[in-house]
Amino acid sequence: MWGPKATGVAQSTPADRLRRHHPGLDGLRGLAILLVLLCHFSVIPGASENDAFVLKIFHGGWCGVELFFVLSGFLITGILIDSKSDSHFFRNFYARRALRIFPLYYGFLLIYCVVLPRIPGLGVTAPADYIARPFWFWTHLSNIPMALEGVLPNSRLPFFWTLAIEEQFYLVWPLVVWLLSRLALRVACVTLLLGCMCLRFWVLNEQALHPFSVYVFALTHLDGLVMGALIASLARSRWGLDILAGMGRFAGVLAVVALLGVLYLSGWDTDTNSRPMQTVGFTLMAVMFAGLLLDVVARPQALMGNVFNHSWLRLFGRYSYAIYIYHNFIAGGCKSWLDAHFPSLLRPVLGSILPAQFLFTGICTALSLAAAWVSWHVFESHFLKLKKFFSNRTKTLNGVEPSILISQTSSGNG
Repeated sequence: MWGPKATGVAQSTPADRLRRHHPGLDGLRGLAILLVLLCHFSVIPGASENDAFVLKIFHGGWCGVELFFVLSGFLITGILIDSKSDSHFFRNFYARRALRIFPLYYGFLLIYCVVLPRIPGLGVTAPADYIARPFWFWTHLSNIPMALEGVLPNSRLPFFWTLAIEEQFYLVWPLVVWLLSRLALRVACVTLLLGCMCLRFWVLNEQALHPFSVYVFALTHLDGLVMGALIASLARSRWGLDILAGMGRFAGVLAVVALLGVLYLSGWDTDTNSRPMQTVGFTLMAVMFAGLLLDVVARPQALMGNVFNHSWLRLFGRYSYAIYIYHNFIAGGCKSWLDAHFPSLLRPVLGSILPAQFLFTGICTALSLAAAWVSWHVFESHFLKLKKFFSNRTKTLNGVEPSILISQTSSGNG
């Protein structure tokens, strides 16, 4: 599950310590995917005014994407730094990423958007946004038309924009790490972080793009990825992980306080389109999650380390990629089926829609996890066996395969 154990290797440097597998990172992935599911499954209509507060919290689950971004930047950059001297640096990185991402992503697109709509009698139609622009989905650029139009399509593929940003980052970032020294990489990260925030200010003030566009366009939503990359580089510096984690805890607490201020200024609006959230909120969220990540890695036996080492959180984290791919399709199908066969289950109880919402979320979460488990064992794991042909020099120390949504299970170590 975790990759080869480091044996006979002196764990004396910050990099050596970071290369060990940290189970808590799977738990952080688990939290991230559960937050996303909580947000995306909150679709039951008929909410009363008394339900509004709870549903606002549910809708705030989009912040799980920010946690995924921080995790991705941290793990990807760490792998790239540690394997920088390998003779097949680029080949190994891109091959391993392709083996993990492409089979499931393209397999889902092929079956759902091409094969099933062509089978008579099933009644399956390809999503309208896919029919209008299939090229953007097959090239991992689906976030671009969304940013240009400023609209989240009403289909079962809209959340692929996060995967598009991930792939765009994966395409460019290895070259950045390879070209720059450690110090120059840190400067670049800080510059990108500040530049991203300034670009959002300019875009929103000049109304150059729709507010929603700021959320799905890569250049205005790099905060989490770059923050994760920055702490990955700093954790390998002479400061070391423990000092950086202490600073991260302090910064994380300040970020939480500041985020409460952002929510207050936005009228406790948890939507992604509020001006305070879009200008500084994304950056503050990246700082908060970076502090949490560092604490989990640096102190696995402390409170947060124990929380995120819980087996259930790690279970969801290990299958988070497939859950993310399938969950919206499952939610749409499940709601249609329940509406047709058991409509009473999704109706208000004593004037509240919350019981129906909890039931629906629980059913869809269980089905998404089951689908992801089957997908892994029947399909994905076979492609990951090919990773042995693209192993890094640092593999014997590295038990963690980097990714935002993409984790490893028992058959697919890094």
